[in-house]
Amino acid sequence: MEEEESTLHDSPKEFISALANVGGGCDAQSVLPQDDGSYACHCTCGEWDVTAISQADGLLMAQKHTKESIGF
Repeated sequence: MEEEESTLHDSPKEFISALANVGGGCDAQSVLPQDDGSYACHCTCGEWDVTAISQADGLLMAQKHTKESIGF
């Protein structure tokens, strides 16, 4: 049986590295906690960097950004 390559088997570091090499699209967003209690939000398209007051708020903003970028 031939083994297929899948991003599901990549480590998080491999996954992010692969996305960084492609760039330009809204392939992945991050919502990362900051020392001050806020959340830094970023998209791989390079056009979206915002600060959220909560993780839930950041995730909602990421969904909105993605929908807007694909024309929903």
